[in-house]
Amino acid sequence: RAKKKNPDPGFADFAQSHFRQYERITGQLRVNENAYDRQRSRMGDAFYPKAGQIIDTGRDELSAIDKMAADVERQIVKRSKYSRRRTYVDDADISYINERNKKFNEKCERFYGIYTEEIRQNLERGTAL
Repeated sequence: RAKKKNPDPGFADFAQSHFRQYERITGQLRVNENAYDRQRSRMGDAFYPKAGQIIDTGRDELSAIDKMAADVERQIVKRSKYSRRRTYVDDADISYINERNKKFNEKCERFYGIYTEEIRQNLERGTAL
């Protein structure tokens, strides 16, 4: 039922994924209506500021701060459990001597691979100058 209500469209870009996380987190928040009414009655007309007006709402309650801290801790724990396994290709050419060199070679290939493709093919065929 939850998947029908909030289907996962898949990864498009980071802005959309962050917005989806923001919607999920704010959807879990519950408003304390009693505290809201108390603050509105205490502030009067200043509760509804005009454009460009800065308001001072006072200090936050310790329970609200603790609740926010617990939520952030829960997000950190959830994030630490998520880890995507990378696929290992057995047939790939080994052009590295250690893991750090492997990462470097992957970056070079990603950025300069289209420019060096012809040179690499010539070296493999033995027709390089």
